[in-house]
Amino acid sequence: MTNKNDFLTFDELSSAIENDKAENNLKICAALLLSAINDWPTLNLKEPKHFVAELNREIKGKLTHGNLHKYLEGLNPTNEAWKMESISYLLEIFDLYQKDKYEQALELETIINGLTVHYR
Repeated sequence: MTNKNDFLTFDELSSAIENDKAENNLKICAALLLSAINDWPTLNLKEPKHFVAELNREIKGKLTHGNLHKYLEGLNPTNEAWKMESISYLLEIFDLYQKDKYEQALELETIINGLTVHYR
């Protein structure tokens, strides 16, 4: 498995989405990942590896669907709406990436690794 320092960069991800002429779940997941990064309320946050590091500091556990969902439920819409939007995109990524086989232990890093392998 690729470590987070080997993830696609923001520019690679943007180019991959633009150049992928097929409409498939991986392309949709890549676009949702860019949206999640863009919506996260940290100034100048751009790279997927930095986004994962931010999430790890916030969530204090593995970045699984269940942990992200619990984190989302604890956010306050009044002052954390951007985080809520970002996490909602991530949950959608989990749903699309797993399609027919739900894997409770699947982590965000594994999904980003799958996108990296697919698009490099």
